[in-house]
Amino acid sequence: MVSFARFTKTVERSFHGNFCHWYRFWLHQGNQRSKIDNLQKAVKIGNSAIEFTPTEYDIFKLLYQQPGKVYTRDEIMEHIWVAQPNILGRTVDVNITRIRKKLGLFGNCIVTRSGYGYYF
Repeated sequence: MVSFARFTKTVERSFHGNFCHWYRFWLHQGNQRSKIDNLQKAVKIGNSAIEFTPTEYDIFKLLYQQPGKVYTRDEIMEHIWVAQPNILGRTVDVNITRIRKKLGLFGNCIVTRSGYGYYF
C-alpha cells in the first residue's frame, strides 16, 4: 500500500497543474484517508486533522460535497449565513482564503472561477 505522503508527492511531480483534478478524483472514489466527520465537525486529510472554525467547516463541506459545482458568493452566503442577511460578499472571500491556507497544498483545489464563484 502506498503511503498518503508518497502518493501526493508522486501526483504533484507527475501532473503539475492537474494535481487538483487527480486529487479530487482520488478523494471522491471512496478513499478512506480523507474524511469529513459531521458529528465532530472535523476534516481529516491523510494523517492530518485540519482545524476549521465552524464557518470555515461549513463552507468547505458545501464545496467538497459537490465537486465541480460552482457556488456564487450569494449561494454560499445563503447556505452558511441563513439568519444573518447583512453579511458582505467579501466575508466569503476571506473565509475561502483562510480555508486554502489551512489546507496547504490542497488549498489550490478550491478554485476561483472569475465572475462566477468557487468550486472544489
